Amino acid sequence: MKKLAIILSILLITATAFGAGFQGAKTSGEKTADAAITTSPGYITAIYVISDGSNNPKIIVYDNATAASGTVLIEMTVVASDNYGGRSWVFPAEFFNGIYVDVSGTGASYIIEYITK
Repeated sequence: MKKLAIILSILLITATAFGAGFQGAKTSGEKTADAAITTSPGYITAIYVISDGSNNPKIIVYDNATAASGTVLIEMTVVASDNYGGRSWVFPAEFFNGIYVDVSGTGASYIIEYITK
């Protein structure tokens, strides 16, 4: 019985330790204009691009906290008739300076999901 109590205690401590370290992704919410999404370093987990059904939306995501310059993390154009496109990373891509998104196309919108350090 004593061994069972020790094993259960170890399992409980292990489960608690792993649960405390979990951090879920944050979302930008749906955006329709160029924007600084975060000024902290972190990991990009997913991008969703939405069209109005008639115009091809294009986004460029930069590793930059305040401007559309620097390292391009991803550039993506979605065919208007698809209405929706994107990418999610099984192993999130790291960024160091923040995320800035440049969007173009009539009726274009996007959502960025990320984890900050």
